[in-house]
Amino acid sequence: MIYCEKPNIRNSRKLYRWRNCKCIYSISRNIFVFLGGLITYANDLKMSLANVPEKILQKHGAVSEQTAKAMAEGGRLKLNTDYTIAVTGIAGPDGGTKEKPVGTVWIALAGPHRTIAKVFHFGNHRGRNIEKTMLYAANLIRKEILEIA
Repeated sequence: MIYCEKPNIRNSRKLYRWRNCKCIYSISRNIFVFLGGLITYANDLKMSLANVPEKILQKHGAVSEQTAKAMAEGGRLKLNTDYTIAVTGIAGPDGGTKEKPVGTVWIALAGPHRTIAKVFHFGNHRGRNIEKTMLYAANLIRKEILEIA
């Protein structure tokens, strides 16, 4: 069992719509106060809603460590929350490149003490990519809370 003083959390993501919010909420009701999320598929929304600098998007692209971290940090400040998780990636079945193939996902977590980002390569199956992303994102939050508790 995890005990903490119910930090609030929000989700800023590009890839997985409401399913990620639903997953985090369903497993975290006793751990977190889940306040909501942003859907920022378009770069202009990443800039206006999650405060991602245009320079980062131009230099690194939407699916990158820098963008994931900027989404998490910007979302955290904009939404005034303890933790914000950001997801950006290519679920498939189309959209991948040689450098960023289908299944490439960056998950970032911004909290009061640090911002971390991890890359995952889940493969070519869209449904599995979405499910794995939800689980890995929730686990990243769980690990961070356990580490600071």
